[in-house]
Amino acid sequence: MNRTMLSTMLVLGILHAVLAETRAGAAEPDELHVVRQRYMAELLDTAPDDNAVARLLETIRADGSWPGIDYQDVSRTGFQHAEHLANMRQLGLAFRHPGSTHHQAPAVRDAALAAFDFWIEHDFICENWWWNEMGTPRRMVDILLLLDDALDDTRRAAGTRIAARARLGGVGARPGGDFIQIGGIMAKRALFEHDADAFAQAIELMEAQVKITTGRGVKPDLSLQHRHDRVTSTLTYGRGYASSFADLAAKVHGTRFAFSDASLELVIDFYLDGIHRSMAHGRFPDPQQLNRGVTRRSALRPVGPGVPEELAAVSDYRRGELETLAAVRRGKAASDFRFNKFFWSSEYFTHQRPAYFTSVRMYSRRNHNVEQPYNEEGLKNHYLADGSNFLIRTGDEYLDLFPVYDWRKIPGTTVAQKPEMPPPGAIQQRGRTDFVGGVSDGLYGAAAFDFVSPLDGVRARKAWFFFDDEYVCLGAGIECDADHPVATTLNQTRRRGDLRIAAADRHFSPERGEHVVPDTHWIWHDGVAYLFPEPAEVHLNNDTARGSWRSINRQRRYTDETVEEDVFTLWLDHGRRPRDGGYAYRVMPGIAAERVADAAQQPAVAILANTPALQAVAHAELGLALFAFYEPGAVEWAPGLQIAVEQPVLVLLRTDEGRIARIAVADPARKHDVVRLSVTAPLAAAGEYWTATWDAAQQRSDIRIDLPTAAYAGQPRVLP
Repeated sequence: MNRTMLSTMLVLGILHAVLAETRAGAAEPDELHVVRQRYMAELLDTAPDDNAVARLLETIRADGSWPGIDYQDVSRTGFQHAEHLANMRQLGLAFRHPGSTHHQAPAVRDAALAAFDFWIEHDFICENWWWNEMGTPRRMVDILLLLDDALDDTRRAAGTRIAARARLGGVGARPGGDFIQIGGIMAKRALFEHDADAFAQAIELMEAQVKITTGRGVKPDLSLQHRHDRVTSTLTYGRGYASSFADLAAKVHGTRFAFSDASLELVIDFYLDGIHRSMAHGRFPDPQQLNRGVTRRSALRPVGPGVPEELAAVSDYRRGELETLAAVRRGKAASDFRFNKFFWSSEYFTHQRPAYFTSVRMYSRRNHNVEQPYNEEGLKNHYLADGSNFLIRTGDEYLDLFPVYDWRKIPGTTVAQKPEMPPPGAIQQRGRTDFVGGVSDGLYGAAAFDFVSPLDGVRARKAWFFFDDEYVCLGAGIECDADHPVATTLNQTRRRGDLRIAAADRHFSPERGEHVVPDTHWIWHDGVAYLFPEPAEVHLNNDTARGSWRSINRQRRYTDETVEEDVFTLWLDHGRRPRDGGYAYRVMPGIAAERVADAAQQPAVAILANTPALQAVAHAELGLALFAFYEPGAVEWAPGLQIAVEQPVLVLLRTDEGRIARIAVADPARKHDVVRLSVTAPLAAAGEYWTATWDAAQQRSDIRIDLPTAAYAGQPRVLP
């Protein structure tokens, strides 16, 4: 039996013993002790790297410091002190872990204490509050628990004082993401101090944050906003919120400290209907959801199964969904997720099918576009919310690609191609329009964006229509007064495999480099087809791009070293100072190259309108039509079938044997309580929020629908 297997068996034995004690009835130990032992079992679940520990012992200086760490730089972009904390933790783990060759070794204990004393003596304070109130205290608590009885009273008090900087009265204890995480650190510190009252108080304060709010925190649409700028933070602060809660919920399960069912169920809803629906195939973060975090190395790596497994272990609520998600993340089940969702609070739209995931990020006068470049990260994120439309099939399309990215060509966006990016101080902007939203019935839907760029004045009506095997992207009314070319980017992704083009009457595979291809019918790359209903002049670049991490992230760990990646970029050029420009293209992910020509000649979808007043697409086989009415109007979407609306609105209609089987409506501008529309088809039913009158003479249903209001304004109303 090797040492790794032995180590794992020992840790499992510890955990089994603790759980056995918990079930022992009259022999049950103090419940705080049970929770503490569960934490210790988790800390010891990872075996230390004995070779790395040996190197730490060899290189530690007499004063408890290590060479190679810049202890002088406490700036927001530096603070290499995290390496010192990590070294301390590694030594503490080796000292405590039964499977380590350094278990209980005096040399390891002495080195850990020397490093501990060095930290206490200097008490390093970073210019970034996060390290002082979250990063350092979180690591310090783990170190305290691992060293524990090796610490004398003076050291225990000093370490506890540093850990206590994670407090609810601190700068960073903002409702929502950070508050929950700080509460978790406080709870862990209470365990170290054997303070049941403080632990119970931390649990109570954390639970008070588990709620739907119109301020910071979990929104009614189950996205999360961390700041008052109303920028979506579901996959950044939201994941920290959920993981901190789930971790503690697993530790206190079955004890008097356990969270209520209501809190557990809300966090589970947030995880499944917020976080999960912002990720591709349940595993890969959507790049546009990461804000400045997208400029960190490995930011798009797949997410592990820990949180859904922890939540499934403590609640029966939606357990099957959690277990399925965990199995997908462990590679034990294929992703077969199918959903379509609009997050009206955060103006973000997602669409998932087994073969692909795609999304749209927008913003209006109600919200800002993206985070400010805090700590000098995300230095080129200016256009990240300008109707960005990333497409993910395998999960690595954009992984670590952003150092070489042309940030004026983010997929889906329509941007003036200025020679230089605007300064980082101009990144965060409030939207200029109100008509920004989406309509969805949970499986299909459309997003619409009355777009005016705060940075360069580009104006456009942009819309996306989502089906099963494809989605359709439309743009109309494109204008710009600036003297720069305006481009709409279809994709900028990793270049791999064959590239095929059908243009005019020829098919070919272009050489590396930049190309302008007139009269293009379709382009196929990496299993994705881009089809043009009307032949279009397209621009593409399929060559090696160069850049550096430091160009997008000024944290000290990122350098000016040249990064090279093969990139495929596809865009449409609307020219300088365009007037009433437009575009239309279909995207078919997961299609074989041999099938693209047939799909182009026999499209499953029909574009009904693409004007500044109306953008609409119908899918005859599905009996589905999607409409973005920017103005009151009417349109026929099938022979004998017409819809007319009295106000700007988004509409989804599904028909079955000539009757309306489903209607979904939404008011992107959020100015109306009621929508009135007429359809030349009878309705299958009426419901709580709607009335319908059949006019037999006109062969028309006149429909009145009550819309959600207040914090739910903009939410699609789905009937029946």
